[in-house]
Amino acid sequence: MTDYKNLKLIATSSPHIRAAENTRSIMLDVIIALVPAMVASVILFGFRAAVVILTCVATCVLSEYLCRRVMDRLNHGISIVSRPGQGTLPGTNIDRE
Repeated sequence: MTDYKNLKLIATSSPHIRAAENTRSIMLDVIIALVPAMVASVILFGFRAAVVILTCVATCVLSEYLCRRVMDRLNHGISIVSRPGQGTLPGTNIDRE
């Protein structure tokens, strides 16, 4: 049986795998990847598609601001890329009819 008291383990916070990418660059890639889908949806479905996408982005940014205000963490700022990136995901998947 293994003697766990002599085992030297190091406890660290996640992520355990390090990479050069951060959340900002990943969300920027998401936005870039969704631009063709957003353009196509505006062309195919008209102005309402743009309204849905912009509403989702605005809701995401506003909810982030309100959460930070409630938690008194406004000094950290709102990411200019992450929240709009998260808002475009539902904006491109919501039915426009």
